[in-house]
Amino acid sequence: MQFSEILGQEHIKSHLTKSANLGRIPHAQLFVGPEGSGTLPMAIAYAQYLICSNQNGENSGSNEACNLKF
Repeated sequence: MQFSEILGQEHIKSHLTKSANLGRIPHAQLFVGPEGSGTLPMAIAYAQYLICSNQNGENSGSNEACNLKF
């Protein structure tokens, strides 16, 4: 799951990537919202973004962590 695959919520995506790039990742994140609001895809994209460590701002590349499919 990539951030580019998630529709809308640009301010949340921006906040998550900015905090990760600054190395200010909280010890816990809570993704909550009504069913269908995209909390699970956002959480998966964020986790994958952190694991992948790709510097181009999107989680893609040859690393398996960058290409997980759910």
